Amino acid sequence: MELFRRQVIILVTLFNAREPVSGVVLSQKSGLSLNTLKKEIDDLNHNCSGFGFEILSKTGSGYEISITDRSKFFPYRRQIQSRFYRNLFFRDSQTDRVHFIIRHMLSNDSLFVDDIADECFCSVSTINRDMRAVKTRLERKGLKIVNHTNRGMKLEGSEWNLRLAFVDEYHIYQDFESAYHFQEDSFERLMLEGTAARSNIEKSVRSVLQQFHYPLSYNSIRDFNNLMVLTITRQKFLDSLLIDQEKFEKLDAALEQEIIRQILAKIRTVQQVSLSVCEIASLASYMKASRILTHARLDHEDEKEEALAYADGFLKELEAAMDLEDIDTKGLRLDLACNLLMLKRKGILNMHTSYSDVANFRRDGLISLDYCTLLYQWIRENTDIICDERDILSVYYVFSYFSKTRDIYFRKRVLVVSRYGMYSSRALAYQLTRMNKSGETIEWIPCEYLNIRNFDLGEIDCIATDIEGLQQEFPDKLVVGVHYFRTTEQINEVTRRINMPREKFRSEIFTPDDVIYADKIRNMASIEDLIREEILLPEEDADLFIKEMQNHYHVYTPFRQNQLMILNTGRDVIGRDFLKVVIMKRPYKENDQLISAIIIYNVAGRRLERTSYIGERIARILHANGLAFTMDRMQDYELLCRLMYES
Repeated sequence: MELFRRQVIILVTLFNAREPVSGVVLSQKSGLSLNTLKKEIDDLNHNCSGFGFEILSKTGSGYEISITDRSKFFPYRRQIQSRFYRNLFFRDSQTDRVHFIIRHMLSNDSLFVDDIADECFCSVSTINRDMRAVKTRLERKGLKIVNHTNRGMKLEGSEWNLRLAFVDEYHIYQDFESAYHFQEDSFERLMLEGTAARSNIEKSVRSVLQQFHYPLSYNSIRDFNNLMVLTITRQKFLDSLLIDQEKFEKLDAALEQEIIRQILAKIRTVQQVSLSVCEIASLASYMKASRILTHARLDHEDEKEEALAYADGFLKELEAAMDLEDIDTKGLRLDLACNLLMLKRKGILNMHTSYSDVANFRRDGLISLDYCTLLYQWIRENTDIICDERDILSVYYVFSYFSKTRDIYFRKRVLVVSRYGMYSSRALAYQLTRMNKSGETIEWIPCEYLNIRNFDLGEIDCIATDIEGLQQEFPDKLVVGVHYFRTTEQINEVTRRINMPREKFRSEIFTPDDVIYADKIRNMASIEDLIREEILLPEEDADLFIKEMQNHYHVYTPFRQNQLMILNTGRDVIGRDFLKVVIMKRPYKENDQLISAIIIYNVAGRRLERTSYIGERIARILHANGLAFTMDRMQDYELLCRLMYES
């Protein structure tokens, strides 16, 4: 039985009341006249008579609930309250509303737009706008929405793709945060949410995987459990699953099939389960594609040479796009081979990384995301690997680790000289090493005063000392004053001076002219116009720069919770360094996110030391909470400088 929105409001108000509610209060909450309210309550009594309660009218007091069957009433009340609170939330959040619509379509044979609008407490026009985003997300999962006259909208696609969509959406549903408690009964029923059967499946899977020491990540085990549940609850759709059987045959999963049989044997000790050959093959293939590959495991894979060929091909592309200098890439080569082989296996089965899984990758590793952009473009143009931009973000940690290890090539060598002799210099160098938390890579070398000239000062970047007047003895070297520090911030100030003095940062990297104000930004097209008019020089190829920027933009969503957008290119196409901060006089909305400032930057030649340095500065702005601009250029400039250089 379907209830109208105003009827749900009446019921929830009565369910939550501890005493009779007057008709005036109910009419105000539901937006009905008193006469219409009486008719609606009569309809409710007629339609809800089978749910263990009725609505009584008490003269002089109002309306109240009278329970006739507690076993029927309380489950029904929980269902109605859950729906009401869910609606309160979803009507204000498009992103969460879109996922709710997808889950609703997965759980029902057909739906009408009017039904969805009623479920979400939204207008039909709002849901029609949401449906564009719903269709886009479903198309990426290999599914489509088909409209049938007088029968509503139906979701169509192979059973394998439908199950993968269930797995993705269930993860999002579990991580969903709301001030209200609510349930989606039909969706949870298919996932066996909160049942003993699901608990038994999870325990059996975990036990057998431990027995075989099978390498799966926590997320992969979680998703495999969900797929196992769906294999049981959706067995009636096996005929559709047979369409994808040839996919499962492409992966040699003999070991995995044995693991599945062992899992089924454990499950059967508690509940009766019977799976077809095709269903076992699908689960085994999923497990094979999710298996974590390491350098040692790669040696035992039949596709090892193919994986290494992929890695070698991309490294050539990377060296052409970025200045890697003499950096050792042997470890990166093997990491790429493992991850690209995993990507290929997942692509065969149409398994893609979920939005929620990549959300944490979009953080401060700007250069790691540059690598991801280049890898995505190279894969699309040069390989048969089936993937999308979210899948590439799963390689983020490979590039992040590579970025950290290659910092050693940029480290500064600093002589630490104390007026009190060698033992004091050692103690000071140790303290500087221990307290340096700025992320900068510096080698502190203790040295006696008389031994300074024994070093090749051409290889020394700085002298840190508590001896006054040492600058006069070494006028060509940067000399900074140090002492026994008590705070980390004092250490960070020294390291900032060593890496780039404040004056050089403000004159070479970021000047007051690099603060730009804009009040006509409405979409990406207007941002591109601003780049053409106020950032790029007339002789520079704006079309090529914007094309590279768009490619980079598509790989990851460059938004932050503090209303910042970061725009960059994956490779240098204009041969010039710049760092610009565009401040919105009026924030605008992009992809359901408010944007109040845009950081646009470029590094000539993709020099890694310079790229890392600028990325470190921008990361400091990304960490800033509650950015408040005054619209006064010098004040805003000083604020940004403090954040980028001094904080």
